[in-house]
Amino acid sequence: MKQLIAMISDGFNYHVLRTDISNFFESIPHDRLLQKLKNDQLLSQKSLRLISGILFRYASLAGTPGVGLPRGLGISSYLSELYMREFDQRVKMLDDVVFYARYVDDIVVLFAPLPGTDVRVKRPKLRDFLSDISLTMNETAEKTKESPVDSYGLPDTKGSWSFEYLGYCIDFRAGVSVSMSRKRLARYKNRVSGCFRRYESQRSTNYKKAYRILIKRVRFLTSNTQLTHNKSNAYVGIYFNNMHLTHHKDLIALDSILCAKIGSLSSGFVAQIPS
Repeated sequence: MKQLIAMISDGFNYHVLRTDISNFFESIPHDRLLQKLKNDQLLSQKSLRLISGILFRYASLAGTPGVGLPRGLGISSYLSELYMREFDQRVKMLDDVVFYARYVDDIVVLFAPLPGTDVRVKRPKLRDFLSDISLTMNETAEKTKESPVDSYGLPDTKGSWSFEYLGYCIDFRAGVSVSMSRKRLARYKNRVSGCFRRYESQRSTNYKKAYRILIKRVRFLTSNTQLTHNKSNAYVGIYFNNMHLTHHKDLIALDSILCAKIGSLSSGFVAQIPS
């Protein structure tokens, strides 16, 4: 995200395409995937047979013979990345691509159009690249968005628009601003409300326990922590999960919701909420 935001903020008039792959894991064909594994020659025959057996078993249970990777299985991420390698390379090799990122099935591409180039051909080209590996672009309005173009197929500097990627909303209406995506903001709001709903449902049976649990939940939602037994010693939490925001509007809105929820409780409870 950091590199993407830095590039679209540098003042150059890029053409941006953000898209998604329809039913990604469920659409990967087994025969092509297994052939790629064989061509790479990184796995033993025993490992190939094991993977083939897993795929066959999954397809039998899912009722999709010859197609699909099981979600939630660790090896599925590795296999899907291997399968997408050809697509990734083809997109990066396009002449005017200056930035390309894919996170599982979420894709964003920045083009710096060459003179005389009609950027309207970019989306069909990516669609064809996906079709070549038996995948389909999700072209619903929610999943696929492009920056505005003029009648000549050039990026329109007067156009105002926004797109969402990896939990962020990048808006071009007044310069470049980054906020939470609608889904991420709604998820935070629901979690805050859920903490207090659970407290209300539990306090009649065991007030002290309900109170302690509520405090822990609020602390968890509003603070940051370092992951233990992690190679990178990474931090997670409200700040580190939203560190690319360019303003505090969404965080202020969440603060207001939390304050309102606390204010609806008794004064005795409020006095013990940690600052």
